[in-house]
Amino acid sequence: MTNLPIGHFQLSGRTMYWELIMKGYDNELARLDVVVVDYDSKKWEIWQSQSPKKKVVALQLLHIDWSKFENCLSYYDGQAKELMPNNTDYLDIKPLPKPVTLIHKVAVRNLRIGTGHIKYSKKVKWSATPIEFTVKHADMIPQLEYVKPYFAKILGKRTIDVHVTVWKEEGQMIIGAVHSSDMMKINRESLYVIKGFQIDKFKKLQKSKFKDSILLTEEVMESVESDFGNIDSIEKEILFHLLKKDDVRNRLQLQYLSEVMDDNQRLMLTIEPQFGFIFTIIGDEMVHMIWELIDTHATYVWSFASDRWDSSIIKKLEAEFNIITKHGRSHYRNFFESKDGLFLNIVNHKNNQNPMVDHFGEWRLSLERLLI
Repeated sequence: MTNLPIGHFQLSGRTMYWELIMKGYDNELARLDVVVVDYDSKKWEIWQSQSPKKKVVALQLLHIDWSKFENCLSYYDGQAKELMPNNTDYLDIKPLPKPVTLIHKVAVRNLRIGTGHIKYSKKVKWSATPIEFTVKHADMIPQLEYVKPYFAKILGKRTIDVHVTVWKEEGQMIIGAVHSSDMMKINRESLYVIKGFQIDKFKKLQKSKFKDSILLTEEVMESVESDFGNIDSIEKEILFHLLKKDDVRNRLQLQYLSEVMDDNQRLMLTIEPQFGFIFTIIGDEMVHMIWELIDTHATYVWSFASDRWDSSIIKKLEAEFNIITKHGRSHYRNFFESKDGLFLNIVNHKNNQNPMVDHFGEWRLSLERLLI
């Protein structure tokens, strides 16, 4: 809703964007008071990532420049001009600084992934040292740092384009919106969470056993709950399981699997009983779903005939994770029996303390023997 005299004019059918300055907000009416500073803005893309902090149901335009507004119309009657808002107190508004959009091409390997964002550093003309840029992304978690080659598979390239809006204000360069359409392709469609027991149920059953390793305590859960109020439950579960160490012993395994996994399959994540990734590799005879946990000593490989590859396999895999969550990995390994055409193999990691032994190479050869 607006305070414009609807019925006395007709807007042109062409697409147009107005740039507004906010001058006030009425909480009771959820009304935003604004002044138009540009009736034909060409820089609308820079505001795509902007969202209101409060609900807005009405706009009150404080002043309309008729000579510019007239160019936006296909029709108006004799009363239209005199009925327009005309608060002359806003005639001397200084124009906003003109923003400029820069495009940064950033190598995927140079991205630093955190909770709800990615970061990178870039040398720019106005600074003697590299500047750190942050791209907000709700689906990002620190553990994805170890599978960045998978991003290149989804994108079909090893770099991303980042659009950065900057402007000069009182002699200083100000960084506005930072957005990457490329990174938006890494989303809930390409990152699928394999869920066993629900977190709440599992927490009640196993809290005393796993409180120091898998799940956060009740006090911490309550303290951070409000910080993620706008994130849905699946994303929240992931955010509550953050990597504690700066590096992991099986980093090479994670990177290798993310490079060789099938291009057309989405990366899957496990929350319970431990955070890990599931990579899908399609061989000539079998499809292999490979579970690689963070900082562990073993790779789990579930295999089944290629002609049985359909969505039901995910359900069967979730059933296996229910068993692992309930009884533990050791019990699962010791008592697993092949059923419904599902086979399990374990490839152990060896300690990598001896620099003369290529433990990663041994692991890779052992794994590749299974990928028929």
